[in-house]
Amino acid sequence: MSSKITRYGIKDIDIEVFNENSTGLFITSLDELTERHNNMISQPHRICFNQILLITEGDGILNIDSNQIELSPRKLVAMVKGQVESLFIKRNTKGYVIQFTEDFIHRYPGDLDWINNLKLFNPYVKPCCITLSSIEHLNFLSIIESILAELNNDNDDMKNDILANLLKTFLLLAERIKRSKTGDNVTSINDWSYVIEFKKKLEDNFHISRSVSFYADELSITQKKLNNITTGFWGKNTKQVIEERVLLEIKRMLMYTNKTIKEIGLSVGFNDPTNFNKFFRKYEHFTPANFRSLNKKSSHYHTSVVINHL
Repeated sequence: MSSKITRYGIKDIDIEVFNENSTGLFITSLDELTERHNNMISQPHRICFNQILLITEGDGILNIDSNQIELSPRKLVAMVKGQVESLFIKRNTKGYVIQFTEDFIHRYPGDLDWINNLKLFNPYVKPCCITLSSIEHLNFLSIIESILAELNNDNDDMKNDILANLLKTFLLLAERIKRSKTGDNVTSINDWSYVIEFKKKLEDNFHISRSVSFYADELSITQKKLNNITTGFWGKNTKQVIEERVLLEIKRMLMYTNKTIKEIGLSVGFNDPTNFNKFFRKYEHFTPANFRSLNKKSSHYHTSVVINHL
């Protein structure tokens, strides 16, 4: 399966691009990834799967939406389905990339609940980036070796279940480390189905509605209950979550397209350019035009630094 062009010219990359025979889980070394796909991964692309990057040696730059992460040894970065990324690594940088789909994890009832509970994969906050201790790093490498060994085993009716459980162990350990380093705990939520459905509704409708009442009606719950759900999971009220999702899409278009400011505003429901500028400045303290100019210059500079050291 090949990559495909979708919204505003950015390629959507499916997991099958890296492995045509993938059943929803793919793991490879950075050496192999860059040797086979460097031209693709160094260009902005939207991932259609969740991804973990673990650096063991060397360094580089990873762009995730408008966030730029400097890579270094023992750094673990989690990327969530739908994010736009580009990767630049220097020669002799080593590590691993793990890619997986929700379908691969979702093998038994309740599986989607726990993965949606993970703060590792939260598209509405800054990407999760953890610097591991030496012992933590070795523990993750051990799990990766177990996954690779199981992938090389003959197929049987237990193989995918074993792989899914090894992956879950990896993710839960990463989640524990993240929470211990940030103090970021999840408030108890009685019905995770609302979190899942709200995410779906928001992805489908953020460009046409920023109204809390709209999403509450779509879920057939009260605005108060929806606010309790978003506060429990994201630590933010529903209005903040909605507006930050809209802001994320605006940033993507400013950075990765040549659309005019007016066209971008219209595409996310702002008919009045003044209101659009006011909304953007509320969060970024820049006009959209200034943000575009600053980020394109910054991206060019950091990319040049990496390329000049390859």
